[in-house]
Amino acid sequence: MRRLYRGDMSGTASALILGRGSVRALLIPGGPGLPAATMASYGDVLGEQVTCLLIDPPGTGATTLDWTHDNLSPFHPHSVAAFYASQIEACGYRPDVILGASFGALVSIYLAGCWPQLVPRAVLVSPVMIGLDLDPSTESAREALLARHQDQDWYGLARNIFDGWTELALAADSAADINLMNRIISPLYLSDGASPDVRRRLDAMTRTFDFNLGAMQEWERGLFQKIDATEPAAQIACPTLIISGEHDWLAGPHATRTMQQMIPNSRLTVLEDCGHFVDLEAGQACADALRDFLQ
Repeated sequence: MRRLYRGDMSGTASALILGRGSVRALLIPGGPGLPAATMASYGDVLGEQVTCLLIDPPGTGATTLDWTHDNLSPFHPHSVAAFYASQIEACGYRPDVILGASFGALVSIYLAGCWPQLVPRAVLVSPVMIGLDLDPSTESAREALLARHQDQDWYGLARNIFDGWTELALAADSAADINLMNRIISPLYLSDGASPDVRRRLDAMTRTFDFNLGAMQEWERGLFQKIDATEPAAQIACPTLIISGEHDWLAGPHATRTMQQMIPNSRLTVLEDCGHFVDLEAGQACADALRDFLQ
C-alpha cells in the first residue's frame, strides 16, 4: 500500500498498484463500503498490458472519511466520484480507462458524467443503476434467478439472511457482522453456485471483504432512495462498455439494456451462464470483451 494526498494534505487515501502495462486503469470497487482489494482479480482479467490503480474509497483501508461533495454523504456515489476525481488530480495518475463494478460502476457513472475530462473510456461491470424505471415484470424475473439455487444446501440460510437483510444490517454491531452476512449470501449472486472452481474463486474474493459498517447502514436507512443517476449517465460522452451477466438478478440484462440506451456511445456485452461476479464466472469472456474495447 502507498498513500496519496489531496492538495491541502488534510485527508489521506490508501492505494494498491497491480501490473506494469502501458495502459493505465483505475478500478473502483463495489459496496458501498468495500475496500479496493476486492477488485484485485481484475488485474488478472485485464492482463499484462494494463497497470491497475486500486484506491480505497472513503472510510476503507487508510482512506479517511473527510471527503464529501455538495454536503452529500461521504458514501453517496457522487461524493465517492468526487473523491476519485480529486485523487486523479492529486497524484497525477491519468487513467486511460476507469472500471467500476457493481456500486463502483454507479460511482463510475458519476465520475464519467460529471468529470468527463478525467475519463477517456469507461467500463461498467454489473452496474447497479439507481433511478431507472424498470418493467414491473422484472421482479418476478429476479425471483426466478434467485430460486435457481434452491436445491443447494446453502440456499436456506443464505435466503433467510437475504430476505431479512435490511433489519439484520441495521442491527449489526460491527463490520465483522456485515462481512459474515455478505459471505453467506454471496453465492446467490452466482450463475452456478455449485461449481467448485467458482466457489473457490468466490471464497478467495469474499475473504477480502472488510465493509465499512456506517456505509452499509446508511445505505439501508435509505441513502439509495436519494440517488438518481440517470442525469450523469446521459452526460457520459466517452466510449463506454457495459458488461452484464445473463443470470445477474441485481444488474442483469433487464436493467443494463435500458442503461445502454441511455448512455451515448455505449455498447452492452451480456455474458452467458454468468451472474453478478463476471470476473469469477466468466473471466476469459470478460477479458476478451475488455481487450476488444481497449483496442
